Amino acid sequence: MTAATRTSTRPRSLRVLRAEYSKMRNLRILPLLLFLLLGVSVDLKAPDGDGWKVLLGGLHAGVCLLAPLLIAVIASRVTEIERAGNGWLLFAASGTTPGQLCRVKFLALGVPLAAVCVLWGLCVPMWGALLGVPAPVPTGRIVAYTASVCVISLVILALQLLISLASDNQLLAVGAGMLGVLLSMIGAMAPTWAQYLTPWTYYSLVVPMTFAGSDPVYLDAPFPGALVLAIAGAVAFTVITTRLDRKEV
Repeated sequence: MTAATRTSTRPRSLRVLRAEYSKMRNLRILPLLLFLLLGVSVDLKAPDGDGWKVLLGGLHAGVCLLAPLLIAVIASRVTEIERAGNGWLLFAASGTTPGQLCRVKFLALGVPLAAVCVLWGLCVPMWGALLGVPAPVPTGRIVAYTASVCVISLVILALQLLISLASDNQLLAVGAGMLGVLLSMIGAMAPTWAQYLTPWTYYSLVVPMTFAGSDPVYLDAPFPGALVLAIAGAVAFTVITTRLDRKEV
């Protein structure tokens, strides 16, 4: 690619990105993201002793219950609008291939989704302070958990975009999200090796706490696994969307 081509591509990509955010306003994506934020935060119930452990456990339960399905719905909405309005063909005619458009959609959704994940983490010390949970705040564990959940959620977003793109029936994409809720909730009961098989069961790998008898205890997340998921997801998404660049619309 020549320097002139790169220069002309960047403004077009910015225009496409602005168009995506404009469409997201009309599709009511922001209320869905706010519901994802508030729905998970509401699960931060008042703790009974060992407050920080219980708060982190409540946060994780909310993430597993809501995130897979709402991410699926959001990805489906931003993809289905192109099929309904013949957008894939219109963008291709203006020089934006389906693969490029899919990558822009991921960026447009990924930024606010990552922001929601950060706000989840901030809710823990805020809620703990309001409830009078004694110091010290487990800042390192909160940051590590938030980063892990952010990586997993972004990989799920990329997968859901591809599922929505591949199927004319968006019930399949939403059904994948419902299956994701089930997998994220019961994944902890599966063998450890099985939890590495899907992005949704990775939520089970980063459970921040558990109970030893009646006592809550911290769990250390396998961060190398989350890093591998991030790399594998980025490579797979790039390869698949690059192949879409060469596909006829």
